[in-house]
Amino acid sequence: MNRSVLIADCGGTRADWALVTEDGISYFSTTGFTPSSGGLSTFSNVLRRTPIVRSTSSVGRVQYYGAGMVRNEDIRKMRDMLVDVFQTQQDNIEVESDMLAAARSVYEGKECLVAILGTGSNICRFDGIKLYARKPFTGFCSR
Repeated sequence: MNRSVLIADCGGTRADWALVTEDGISYFSTTGFTPSSGGLSTFSNVLRRTPIVRSTSSVGRVQYYGAGMVRNEDIRKMRDMLVDVFQTQQDNIEVESDMLAAARSVYEGKECLVAILGTGSNICRFDGIKLYARKPFTGFCSR
C-alpha cells in the first residue's frame, strides 16, 4: 500500500506542492489555478508534465487546497481532473479551500481566527472541524 501524500497549496499565481513519503519530503512548484480564471485543462497539462505525475506510482493520496474552492461544482471538477491526472480513485483525492489549509495549519485544539492576506484576502473562525463566518471573496486587491 502506498502511504505517500501529495499536498498542494494553490493560488491564482502559483501552486506549491509537497510529496510526503517514508523517505522524507520533496517540494516543487507549478503555475497556479482558480476556478474564476478558468483553464482547468491548461492546469491539467501543467501537472502532467511534472516528474511526480509521470511516475504516478509515487503518489498514494492527494490533498489539494486551492483558492476559490468553495462551490461544489468547482470542487467536483478539480477532483475529477486530479483523479484523471493521477489515475486513482476519488477516495484518494481531497479537494478543499485554501482557507481550510490555513486553518488546519494553525489549529491548536481551540477555536481560532484565521486570515489569508494576499492578492485575495479572507478571514474566518475555525473550531477544528468547520469554518465559520467566511466572508465572500470580493476580488483581487491591486495597487
